[in-house]
Amino acid sequence: MKVGIWVSSQLTLEKWQVEAIRNIGTQNFEITEVFALKDDTRKRNVKFGNILYYLILGSQRKLVRLASSIKITKVKEIQTLRVTWLDYESKGNWYSVKTSNIKSMSKLDVIVKFDGSLLRNPEEFEIPYGVISFHHGNPEKFRGRPAIFWELFSGSQEIGMVVQQICSKLDSGKVLSFANIKLNNYSYRQNIKNLYKISTFMLSSALNNLEIQKQIPMTTNQKLYRLPNNSITLQVILKLLINKLRHILNVLFLQKVWWIAKVQLPILDKPIAVISRKEIVKIEGPEGSFFVADPMADPDGLIYAEVVNPPLFRGSIYVLKSGSWTRLEGKNSTSRHYSYPQVVLSNEKKFIFAETAYHSPPYLMQLSDSGEEVKSVHFLKGLGKERIADGTLFPYQGNWYLFGSARKSNYSVLHLWVSESLDREFEEHTSSPISFDVTSQRMAGPITEINSVLFRFGQDCSSRYGSCINVSRIEKLTRSEYQETKCGQISIEEGFGPHTLSVLGDTAFIDGYEEHWNLAAILRKILARI
Repeated sequence: MKVGIWVSSQLTLEKWQVEAIRNIGTQNFEITEVFALKDDTRKRNVKFGNILYYLILGSQRKLVRLASSIKITKVKEIQTLRVTWLDYESKGNWYSVKTSNIKSMSKLDVIVKFDGSLLRNPEEFEIPYGVISFHHGNPEKFRGRPAIFWELFSGSQEIGMVVQQICSKLDSGKVLSFANIKLNNYSYRQNIKNLYKISTFMLSSALNNLEIQKQIPMTTNQKLYRLPNNSITLQVILKLLINKLRHILNVLFLQKVWWIAKVQLPILDKPIAVISRKEIVKIEGPEGSFFVADPMADPDGLIYAEVVNPPLFRGSIYVLKSGSWTRLEGKNSTSRHYSYPQVVLSNEKKFIFAETAYHSPPYLMQLSDSGEEVKSVHFLKGLGKERIADGTLFPYQGNWYLFGSARKSNYSVLHLWVSESLDREFEEHTSSPISFDVTSQRMAGPITEINSVLFRFGQDCSSRYGSCINVSRIEKLTRSEYQETKCGQISIEEGFGPHTLSVLGDTAFIDGYEEHWNLAAILRKILARI
């Protein structure tokens, strides 16, 4: 596929745009041309009625952009390409590219438009896949501008973004890639950075969907949001300040108290399955422990879990065997933080695959016959630069798949890697990232197969961390394809969770938590991070 890149008239790209180009890869896509508007001297008229937005909030976006602006002569992927200057006619904020320029684009398959101007005549571009561009904001809810602002004003918990095949109607094109991330309700600047970070992974997804003619079904909101007046802007600024104070208090004094339990396995594809309090049979943690979380069952009936003990309050892996807890000892560091101890079976050997994102690339811990001691550690090849949260391994049809959230994407999307075996190189899957949805992108337990149907559990982190689990049915899983469909939700009657779910026959082992105010919470959190 031959790709054209449309840059600003200053011949610059922002850092996130450059990273998006680099994430495309070169196997199926070739960048062949660069475009920019000729003599674009239009200036934005700032009205007094919107001045507060521009001065306090809009300026933050401008500063982030200026700080990350890169001349295209320094972008190796396009620095040697000739720039085609586009003639145009403008009317208000809209412009139309002249026919003579459109004809010169006929050898391209698609144009990726990073320039922020409004194009009136994209349908006239006689290229197979037209012009695609980013829009920060969910057009189903907040069509128009500015992104982030109206989400904060309305009290939304999420913010969306799309890559769309643009048309002459604002923010109404065919959606090729959609992300839905958690809204930070106390930092406007952090939201800008989060949007840009996740955007770097969306372009490759959009181009892949173009090739297979896949479209994300969305209904465009008929209401068009515009720049806020000073009164509304002041309300949002006050909200940010109040939420910042609440955030500080939560960090200092709010403590999550976790528990694990055994329950009857819920119906996984039930739209809403609520586990009642009377169904929950809690499992006591080791004596003197602060909390227990992330229960993982193995076929022999052993339960592995994260246990947090004073005085360091870091996670350690314990095993529950015959009613007694034992700390997993051996050739793994006992001073580091471990969690999410998935049980992995391969070639008659048993391993623990724990989350080590705080301190190490992912590795397997081979267990002794008793399952209570680590004999050796084996780093997964090809992942030496990765830090992966809630990594979940799954063998399927001759391949090993690794699902997980990664530091490179702020742990905000779900990546997928694949390898022929556990001792061979892992490489990122061609469909990765496979989920951009804050309500399910973070793994919540091992992939489960029931009656030949594969189910993936994802944490819903839109309102709170791990507030419940959304279930997705995996429709297709091969080395080159991945498809899933949301099919159910599992929650508990009181408190928050489940956050992790592990299946053993007709039984599920889950965790959950309550939140309590505690003056000593900040000390525990500091000790856990040292």
